[in-house]
Amino acid sequence: MPVKVYVQHGYVENFLSIVIGSHREFLARRSSLERWDASGRLTGDDFLAAYDYCLEQAFSTVIFAIALAEAYINEYAARRISRSYAENYLDKLDLRSKWVVIPRIISGEGLPTDGAAFRLLKSHISVRNELMHHKPMKEVDSSELLSVRDKRDEKVIDAARNSILLLCELAEAMKQIDPDEDSYFVDFLTKWGRKVHGEHIKEAAQADGDL
Repeated sequence: MPVKVYVQHGYVENFLSIVIGSHREFLARRSSLERWDASGRLTGDDFLAAYDYCLEQAFSTVIFAIALAEAYINEYAARRISRSYAENYLDKLDLRSKWVVIPRIISGEGLPTDGAAFRLLKSHISVRNELMHHKPMKEVDSSELLSVRDKRDEKVIDAARNSILLLCELAEAMKQIDPDEDSYFVDFLTKWGRKVHGEHIKEAAQADGDL
């Protein structure tokens, strides 16, 4: 007689793969764009096309980093408490609250709200929300348009640059909060996350940079 086995299946590994790939591409294209721009070899439409592609990689990095942070903490709750309890009582919490409340229920300690992990999570959520609930820029004089866009885009770029560090901080905090936690998210990021981040920066600095 076949035995029914309940398996928690989610997209944690897929989202992490997307974040790593888009983060690498974003840093490489950003570095190349800066070098080409400084050389004067990019003008007009070519510059805008290269800039927009770089920005799109930043969008992907930030959006999927937050998707991963939420996918993991939801999976953690379902696995360590129960799926029904998580869906009925925890699912409606906002993401910051989930990272504070869910580990506290399970291990007695939540994500510290005065630490780097929470600070990065909060800033990334803010940027993700601006992207996902996008509103047109306020009306400005044409002479101010680039300045306003640069300020808006720079928030996305800063978040994308630090997205893998956000995930590392969350995984490392979780390992301290719940030493028994055994998951791909925590295992990979605590062992390899900072190395991956460093390698991406190094590659971006050394690459000649095709656009």
